[in-house]
Amino acid sequence: MASKLMSEQEFAEWKQRQEDDIIRLRRESEAIRRETEAIFREIGEKHRAAEERREKENRAAEKRMERWEKDFGGWTRNASERLEDEFAEAVEESMKIGGIVLDEVRQRLKSQYEYDLVGINGDAIVVGEIKRKLLPEDVRRFAKDRLPYFAADCPMVAGGRKVFGMAAGETIVPDAEKEAVDLGLFVLRLKNKKLLVENADGARPVN
Repeated sequence: MASKLMSEQEFAEWKQRQEDDIIRLRRESEAIRRETEAIFREIGEKHRAAEERREKENRAAEKRMERWEKDFGGWTRNASERLEDEFAEAVEESMKIGGIVLDEVRQRLKSQYEYDLVGINGDAIVVGEIKRKLLPEDVRRFAKDRLPYFAADCPMVAGGRKVFGMAAGETIVPDAEKEAVDLGLFVLRLKNKKLLVENADGARPVN
């Protein structure tokens, strides 16, 4: 059976339907594209907003940490310096460490290292490490890593004098005291801001 040929009118109507379908599909495709872009844009905006919130929170946390470190560091530094000042004042009042009579007292003497307290006379020099809580490792570190090099580190101050060490603390744990005694250091304490010197007979120079 032969297929029926379309008339010009039928062909025109068929062609119009095809064009209408194409236009409809394009519109639907464009609508889907716009909807998809809107979804991804919304996701991106939410992601950016979340990232911005995280960055803002991180910056705020960093600032809080900086303030805390500054305040805490300043507090500990000031407390340590106040303790050093109290020991220096007590030494200046007595001008004597054990049997060593002093002519001069210096604080926070700096060269390659910093030395908290230094007492000087014509023959000897006494170099001290001061801690709020003196621990054995503080004593060992000072006696072995710093005190032996004082004369070379501060030759203008040492000037051929005998160099003694002293360990001082607001609180001195028993093991730290034993370590200081074993290493031949003076042990300094404060009682009512008055200087107490221990191990005077056992202290020995490092040079």
